[in-house]
Amino acid sequence: MEVRLTTPFRFVFVHEKSVVVDRKRAWVGTMNLTGSSFAANREYALILDDPAQVAEIAKVFEADWEGEKLDLSQALLVWAPSRVLGGVKEGNARETLLALIRGAQRELFLEHQAMADPEVEAALKEALGRGVRVRLLGSPKEPGDTYFLAGALRLKEAGALVRFLPDPYVHAKVLVRDGEEALLGSLNLSANSIQANRELAVRFTAREAPEAFRRLLSVMEGDWEKALPENPFALPPVEGVIPWQEAPRYFGRVATVEGVIQAVEDRGTVAFLKFGPGESDLRLVVFPRSYGLFAQPFPQSYLGKKVRARGRIVLYAGYYEIVLEGPENLEVLDGGP
Repeated sequence: MEVRLTTPFRFVFVHEKSVVVDRKRAWVGTMNLTGSSFAANREYALILDDPAQVAEIAKVFEADWEGEKLDLSQALLVWAPSRVLGGVKEGNARETLLALIRGAQRELFLEHQAMADPEVEAALKEALGRGVRVRLLGSPKEPGDTYFLAGALRLKEAGALVRFLPDPYVHAKVLVRDGEEALLGSLNLSANSIQANRELAVRFTAREAPEAFRRLLSVMEGDWEKALPENPFALPPVEGVIPWQEAPRYFGRVATVEGVIQAVEDRGTVAFLKFGPGESDLRLVVFPRSYGLFAQPFPQSYLGKKVRARGRIVLYAGYYEIVLEGPENLEVLDGGP
């Protein structure tokens, strides 16, 4: 295997997610090749077998491999960066995205990690102004987040319907227009993604790929039904001390929980202090950078101890967790370490 880095400053990030197999089929999606993408995130991917589309992906890869520019203004697929550099139009992402939004007549349904591009936000507000229903689905964020939450809340104020999906984490980047056409790929709704990254997305219709489109909408609608109408991270801390079993009720909020550590596990890359054996049972998470701050030997010293832990209750891959940055967030109640 040979690995190359792009020419310095060619792209801010090579954020494209694609694989071409024998130049006959291509896999294009929203997901990185990481454990969390497969186990913890909401992701989408397409398998393409159209010869022209597969050839275009391979052609762009070869150009990027050699550090060459390509004119992609008339591309079959949707590419970023959407900029002109050295007289070459390197992508078509911004105009394609805006055309989809401006062409909506009934509804725009978005499941996205980001809402941070001013022109996209303005186009969505214009759509709202002409009576288009806009639904935006993302994951909860702490107040002050400017990558998704700030833009989402501005759209909500303008009349959009916004919901928050705790689990799986929304890493998706998909937009559906009028239940008829979708844009799916690596393209985030941020200025950096659209203007400076190498990105790839696929624009397709329900008529072209009815089964894929049906499955996409089915999952998106399922996520919408499960999602929360308010961002729980914006709610105030829970008062008092709660039993660890009640943690799921307070997802997203800062709380003090109490219970006995029934099991410990050190995976090298992360350690868990577990209150129970089930997948939905709360666990405390400590990363290796903090191991030395806790009572030693860590984590074995806490096994069987009754503790109080304080932090934000979050979900990761189906597990409720509190991430502990230091021992000040973990109090031993029964004379332990």
